[in-house]
Amino acid sequence: MRGSGGLNMADPQAMQAVAFRLQNQIRKNAFFSGARSFGTPGLVSLMQPIGRFPTQNFRYGSFNGYESITGETLREKHLERDVACFSCPIGCDKIYRRNPGRVCRHRQFQRRIRNPQFPGSASVRQLPAGGAQRQRAVR
Repeated sequence: MRGSGGLNMADPQAMQAVAFRLQNQIRKNAFFSGARSFGTPGLVSLMQPIGRFPTQNFRYGSFNGYESITGETLREKHLERDVACFSCPIGCDKIYRRNPGRVCRHRQFQRRIRNPQFPGSASVRQLPAGGAQRQRAVR
């Protein structure tokens, strides 16, 4: 909505009650609990065993070395802090710190990286070893 005018609701209290109820249901849901803890990389551990982890622009369904980019590994070894979008009940975004003292050619990975998005998680496979490195498109 644009402008400076207000929005008229028939029953603002009822709307607020519905919004709070839905946010509480989201917070209690087991899937969203995992999303809050691990963000999008939490899907890596679920998709890899069934061959649904998009690799090399969806050419393959699995990824060697996926253990280094799972949500659990990133949270354990690199998590700096959790981040949430405004008013979001999930808070799935994360900020990771790469290993201190390592040199990385890519400017965006020199200090911190935000939550890598699935399937982009594969592009930071080398993060635990000291920075993102480009992989050859064809092996």
